[in-house]
Amino acid sequence: MNNNPFWRLMSYLFNYKKEVTLAILFNILTAIFTVLSAPLISPFLDILFLDSSQASNYAEGSLLQQEKWFKQQLLFFIAQNGKMKALQYVCFAILGVFLLKNVSRYFALFFMAPVRNGVVKDIRNKLFTKALSFSPSFYTRERKGDLIARVSTDVQEIETSILQVLETIFREPLIILLSIGLMIYISPPLTAIVLLMLAFTTFVIGGIGKKLKQSSQEVQQALGIILSRWEESLSGIKTIQSFNAERYKEQQFDIENNFYRIKTIRMLQRRDLSSPLAEFLGISVITVLLWIGAQQVFEKQIEAGTFFAFLFAFFNVIDPAKSFSRAYFDIRKGIAALSRVEEILHYTSEVIPPSHPIPFATFEKEITFDKVSFHYPGTTQKVLDDVSFSLPKGKKIALIGPSGAGKTTICELMARFYDVTEGRITIDGIDIKNISLLDLRSTFSVISQETTLFYDTILGNITLGREDIPMEEVIKAARIAQAHEFIMDTQDGYNTHIGDCGLMLSGGQRQRLALARALLRNAPILIMDEATSAVDTKAENAIQTDISPYLENKTLLIIAHRSNSIQHVDEILVIQEGKIVEQGLPNSLFEKVCL
Repeated sequence: MNNNPFWRLMSYLFNYKKEVTLAILFNILTAIFTVLSAPLISPFLDILFLDSSQASNYAEGSLLQQEKWFKQQLLFFIAQNGKMKALQYVCFAILGVFLLKNVSRYFALFFMAPVRNGVVKDIRNKLFTKALSFSPSFYTRERKGDLIARVSTDVQEIETSILQVLETIFREPLIILLSIGLMIYISPPLTAIVLLMLAFTTFVIGGIGKKLKQSSQEVQQALGIILSRWEESLSGIKTIQSFNAERYKEQQFDIENNFYRIKTIRMLQRRDLSSPLAEFLGISVITVLLWIGAQQVFEKQIEAGTFFAFLFAFFNVIDPAKSFSRAYFDIRKGIAALSRVEEILHYTSEVIPPSHPIPFATFEKEITFDKVSFHYPGTTQKVLDDVSFSLPKGKKIALIGPSGAGKTTICELMARFYDVTEGRITIDGIDIKNISLLDLRSTFSVISQETTLFYDTILGNITLGREDIPMEEVIKAARIAQAHEFIMDTQDGYNTHIGDCGLMLSGGQRQRLALARALLRNAPILIMDEATSAVDTKAENAIQTDISPYLENKTLLIIAHRSNSIQHVDEILVIQEGKIVEQGLPNSLFEKVCL
């Protein structure tokens, strides 16, 4: 992998070879026509300041020793056709060169537009795909708002700071090189003076650019904190308002927002220093050039028209140099944003898919926890301690115990949202670490205690991307989950949008939709973690009745605090402080354990 982040970003351009090639071609043409405009100044001035008698003398004389070939031809044309005719031709030539220059520039921008936006799309797609692969531990450690900032503002910064100046990177160096080549051709001594002063200018500007990258990275991090504060405050708006905590949250946000303001001001002050400083240094170079060049004109070392052509060529260097200077600062900012994006793209999840997975198609025998211990990443306190049990196919086991005992963790380890710290989990005798995540998780239908719905229709939340499911099966699953009746009472039935996170529905309705989604998946193992905790007793009893036929050939792992939710299980495991302290049939344990 290339260690330079800029060239790593350039690797995304390989998907757009045709557009990039055409953009480079038209940028080259733009540079050529830009440089060609400089020599046209010299004959224009010659026509203005040369009278007809001089033209005739030059035309009759031995001009190969006095002037260059082009000038000889021009003077001969003036002698034959007059100054006005020659001036007309030169003006048309100038217009033609500038027309071709701007047409080329337009097409260069035209072909770069899909490249810039395409690369941004590719980066965002890679970020989203990568984010979906992270284990839940990543999201418990990192701020969601900071991740959103990287996907939105950091990627946008890459687009505006780097990709938008690609045409500058392709075009301006070529203009500078061709113009300097022309300057050397006209007057090597003057060119040497100019290059020495430009080298000093580049050194000064470069010093500012190094600090700008660090400042830009600090600004992006501060913005990530602000977005995180927004995200958590909007998610917890009811809690904030019910506890009258608005003022407290406002103060928190004001502190973080002010920190962002200070960092942004410092970054902008450094960035804004570059343009006036570059302009002043450029004018200094021009002043010295005018002073030395005028002396050479007075001393007949160089003709006035030729010197003006040299000046014009130098001006062709100034604007690209300023653009290149701005591009340099923008690239430093963009690289800082790219570094934050690459932290996500190069992040290695704690749950690593097997490189050579063992094929697993059907659950046949049992799931086994073999002396499993677990603590969450970044901590040392054990959540599970030497847990062993088996869940045979077709059997129904309930996990009960106080909050924080480790019941939910058992479910999460089974679906490999986390990896065990000690011991192992097997399914049909195969360590789940050796099964592909796709095959493993296809074995489960999970209803977690935190109901998750999406900004979509009721149908979209139940099917969750499975467009091939017959509507009859969707309705059947909804009926079992006691959701069909309230669905049909909504405005558009199954096509009703339910708002962000399903907030247009009650807690019990959200849980029933989540249950319908799990039932529709029809996986061999059903995991229900407090799946009906927000459902009223009447609806829960109806669910228990309707779900019994569905569970006849299923394997069930259920977590519940209500006794009626687990009265039909085959076995109960009592979890306390990460250990199995009781294990047995429901009838024998109901008398020992207070549910």
